[in-house]
Amino acid sequence: MMKGQFSLPSADMKTQGEKNEAQTDSIEGNFVARNDIMYIIGREDHPDFKLEEFMNKVYGGVSASTP
Repeated sequence: MMKGQFSLPSADMKTQGEKNEAQTDSIEGNFVARNDIMYIIGREDHPDFKLEEFMNKVYGGVSASTP
């Protein structure tokens, strides 16, 4: 996903009588396309993967720095 934001889930509780039962947490995210690209898949274990090319597609010319 190219550009997005996640929102914090609410604490949902199911009550039956005096017993409270926690429900499964959920999370929501909203994403928009950046430069008409919604998502890019890059696998660094693929022999043809090049980090610089991936960073250029995702960030538009920002160079990758390695620690």
